[in-house]
Amino acid sequence: MPGGRDRVLAVVKGSGPIADDLAELLAPVARVVVEADEANDPTLRPGVVLASEAFGIVRWPSYVEVGEDGRIVNRDAAADLFSGAEPQPAPQTV
Repeated sequence: MPGGRDRVLAVVKGSGPIADDLAELLAPVARVVVEADEANDPTLRPGVVLASEAFGIVRWPSYVEVGEDGRIVNRDAAADLFSGAEPQPAPQTV
């Protein structure tokens, strides 16, 4: 992504070891928000706006592109981004 990590926000939905592992994997390439859902986070209060709600995310994984003016210019389920594409190997980390 042009601009690197500072131009990418990843929202991980859930809690526990799997969410922690995903956040750790994404941290080198994105700023990461870990968002627990109501079922597994008793600390959420009414009126708290979640990142997924703010971006209108209803399916996981999803992709949202925000323009320079701060408005959403593209939104899709991540699976739709790759439909019909040739499978690609997972990126390797060191």
